[in-house]
Amino acid sequence: MRVVIIHALPESIAPTKLAFNEIYPEAELITLFDEALFKDFKGELTPELNSRMIDLIKYSENSGADAIGLACSVFAPVVDYAKNIVDVPITSSYEPVLRAVLEKANKIGVISGVEKTLEDTQFYLNKQAKIDGKEITSHPILATPLMEAMKNPNTTEYNRILDAAISDLPDDVNDVLLSQFSMASSLAHLQSTTTRNYYSPPHCTAKWFKNNLA
Repeated sequence: MRVVIIHALPESIAPTKLAFNEIYPEAELITLFDEALFKDFKGELTPELNSRMIDLIKYSENSGADAIGLACSVFAPVVDYAKNIVDVPITSSYEPVLRAVLEKANKIGVISGVEKTLEDTQFYLNKQAKIDGKEITSHPILATPLMEAMKNPNTTEYNRILDAAISDLPDDVNDVLLSQFSMASSLAHLQSTTTRNYYSPPHCTAKWFKNNLA
C-alpha cells in the first residue's frame, strides 16, 4: 500500500518515518514536502493556500497513493473538502490522534509550540468529544521556544523545554496529546522519564492507516 504524507515542516519527516517503521513497515511511505506551505502561512488559511494544498492532495492521488495524510496541522480544514474530490482515504493530522486519546482519557494535556496549532487542536478535540458524547477537561500548554529548539540536531534543549511544559500540567492529568508531528522525535524520551501516557500524531496516523488499509 502506498501512503503519501504531505509535510510543511522538514522536522516532521523523520518522526513520521520512524512511526511508520515501528507500526506499519509494510506500507510504501512516500514523503511530499512543500516548505513554503508553512512559511506562507500567516495565521489563517487563505483561498490561495487552500488551493495549493488541494493541488498537492490531487497530485498525491495521481501519483498512485492508496491513502493520503497531512502532517501539517494548520491545513486540517482542507481535509473535509478533499474527502469529496479524491477516491482514496485521507486524514488530517488530528483525526487519528484525537480518536486514540478520547478512547482512553477524559483529562487531557495538550502541548504545542505553535499558538494556531494549539487553538486548532483544542477546537477539534472538543468537537470530537461532543460528537462522541464524552465529557472531557483539556489543559492546553503553549511552549513557543520549541519551534526554535526544533531546528537544532541536538535534541537536549528541545527535550528540556518539552519536559518543562509538561511539568506545568496538573498532577492528575495522565494523558498528554503531542499536537505536532515533529514532537514524536521525543516520544521515547518522554516515555522513559515520566509515567504519563503520550499520544503521538504520526504513530496514531500509522495505526489509523494500518487499520483502514488492511
